Amino acid sequence: MRPHQVERPTPHRDSPPSPVSRAALLTFFSLATLAFCIHAPRALAAAPRAPSLGITLPIEVIGKDGTKSSVTLPISERDAHSPLELWLQVHNLSYENKASIRFNTGTWISLNNSTASVEGLGKNFGGIGGAFATLPLRIQLPAGVLSPGNNTIHFRLNHTDGRSIGFRVLKLNFIRPDGSRVFAESQFTQEDPNTWRPPFPDKKSIKAGEALWRTAALVQSSKRPVRIKAHCMDCHTQDGRDLKYFNYSNQAIIERSRFHGLSEKEGKQIASYIRTLQGVPNPGRPWNPPYQPGPRVGSQPVAHWAAGAGIDQVLEKDRDILPYIFPRFPHIKQGDVRTTGYLNTRTTPIPLQLPDWNHWLPTIHPMDAWGSNFLESPAYTLYNGKSGGRAEDASTMRARARYVRENGYSPYFTRLHFASQQWNLALYQFLCPRYPNSQRCNTSSGKKQKLPDSLIGHDSVYGQKMYSTALWAMVKMWEIMQEFGLEGHQKQLFSESREDWGWMTNYSFDTSPHLLGLHRDRTGINNNSPLMFVYFSAAWYQLSFILYNGNHADGAHRDGQRPIDWPYAYAFLGELQNTPKPYVPLNGLLTLWLVKAMQIADNSIGTDGQRIRPSLKASPISPHTPSPGWATKTVADISRLVAPSFMKGWADISQEERRGILEALLYAWWEKSNDFPPSLWWKNSTVANTREKLTGNYDGSAGDKLWYLLPQFKHHGVSPELVKKVAHWAQTIWPQKNWSDVVNARCRPHQHYFVCSTEARQ
Repeated sequence: MRPHQVERPTPHRDSPPSPVSRAALLTFFSLATLAFCIHAPRALAAAPRAPSLGITLPIEVIGKDGTKSSVTLPISERDAHSPLELWLQVHNLSYENKASIRFNTGTWISLNNSTASVEGLGKNFGGIGGAFATLPLRIQLPAGVLSPGNNTIHFRLNHTDGRSIGFRVLKLNFIRPDGSRVFAESQFTQEDPNTWRPPFPDKKSIKAGEALWRTAALVQSSKRPVRIKAHCMDCHTQDGRDLKYFNYSNQAIIERSRFHGLSEKEGKQIASYIRTLQGVPNPGRPWNPPYQPGPRVGSQPVAHWAAGAGIDQVLEKDRDILPYIFPRFPHIKQGDVRTTGYLNTRTTPIPLQLPDWNHWLPTIHPMDAWGSNFLESPAYTLYNGKSGGRAEDASTMRARARYVRENGYSPYFTRLHFASQQWNLALYQFLCPRYPNSQRCNTSSGKKQKLPDSLIGHDSVYGQKMYSTALWAMVKMWEIMQEFGLEGHQKQLFSESREDWGWMTNYSFDTSPHLLGLHRDRTGINNNSPLMFVYFSAAWYQLSFILYNGNHADGAHRDGQRPIDWPYAYAFLGELQNTPKPYVPLNGLLTLWLVKAMQIADNSIGTDGQRIRPSLKASPISPHTPSPGWATKTVADISRLVAPSFMKGWADISQEERRGILEALLYAWWEKSNDFPPSLWWKNSTVANTREKLTGNYDGSAGDKLWYLLPQFKHHGVSPELVKKVAHWAQTIWPQKNWSDVVNARCRPHQHYFVCSTEARQ
């Protein structure tokens, strides 16, 4: 015991403090709290912040073969002797061995799918050279390459493939063995495009840049300096606004100009012209895919929609989409989905990266692919006239769009919508006879046409020509929608639409490699694998789902295939999750599609394709046209949720979550189906009739699909009472079958799915 220290007995831990000790404690805590309140702001302000590294991101490595860039990072002695990994987020590693990295004076490491470990879904969809334009990846550091103090990382463009001229490092860090990062993200500085200035600010140089943009003679590439017919304005927007909108840097513009045969000075003049474009917003970045959906879109003006929500809002896993669909997730109940509701596909994030702007741009302009055949076709002249826009032609898309804007958008539907459909048809009629597959196409005269085999190529270059022509149309439609401010006027096209924003037709759907009839292994897209065919078919369908999905009540302007051919789209979602190795679960995304499809199909048009509440202005719909209304065979096809090709798609969703999804969608489906009396279901015998033989074929008739799905849904836990209720209703539509059989059916496992006793194959 210390001198003068009095030893006191320690109270039992469960005993309450004495009145004196309680008062003392209260006084102590009161004083401590007061002291913290007085000094906390100063203390917090004085907390040390991680010092800036003096590194501005992104790091652009863009130019001729061998172009290099480097950054220097301080490494502590502890980290220098730890087995670190380099973590990068890189945009546009579009082929393997495109880029190399080097640490200090070490050897160059070429980046490919063996030397780098791609993180997330990007690795499933091809990794480097695959479908994702932006990839997070890790690189193992060779032993001893780092030392305490400053260390330099070098980045190099190895070689161009004749199309791309570089890549961007968006983020970088070192990862310790425990998963922590060496640097805080706040230590890096993000470049602000609004600080960029024209290389030549004088009016003469800017005017010269515009002239070069519109008329300069170009070569195909620095690797193949063959003169081409296209000018800058032909593959991009006519005024270059896309480069301003997506914030392509001066360096990127200058080096791309040099790649196409212009001088550095001419490249700087073009960059100066782009930098000084007036009235063009610039919310985008080259790595943020156009129209990538996410919550951030909802808080932005319509002019920023095309910039997308950002690459960081791409979901890491499919199941992460479910809270955006079901408000009470993970508890999903009957009534959580309504066909009368509105699910916003613009703000619902997805686990796929949509094509970035680099991907949108055609690699071969149609005039260089097809020559005068294209320039003289309506596919081109309907866009900008026979003179290429040099003489005003009121019938062209651009002239019509200008008229619509000048007249306050009120003539949008009458002046431009039908014209856009005619342009879309002209593009189809130009491309279809050139399809590499054997399909013969309807021409404007109604005759079947197919070009001679000698004029149709079957290699990847021919695939690029076909794909680039569709991409050209996408770019030009984007140009028209943006330049004339059309995206926010969807209600002018369809007054009853639930969509406020949108396009005027479905160019995105027609851009898919599938609809272009391309060979699966010769598309000319990225690594040219069949996976690229599947991925970008699904991606362009997904973009159509966002831009122009049916508008709920567009009636005669939509049929069973347009603007989205739903069975094709569902099939590609199924194929997309089964093609990669290992497969990628995507049934959360399928659920998004089905919920939105049911809302679109609830549009005052009956099961037979006839209007329930016909408008005096509405044109009649042929009963022979595939139903654009409540089409349970094609649009509202919830049997996909239990079809064999989709069963692997539930891998990262729990059984209880799946049960809730099935039950919520079946309840919404039945609520709407029950609105239509049997007589309306029977009005078109191709929809339902009392004589068809129901076999439970999930690819069969509407009755077949229901006969198939009810036992499956019950097997996966859906309320037996709901299944019984739906079966009782179905008995009134298809009385030739005993629907109590599906209520009492038994199912057994078979491969990766289930087979039920009511299926014909049993």
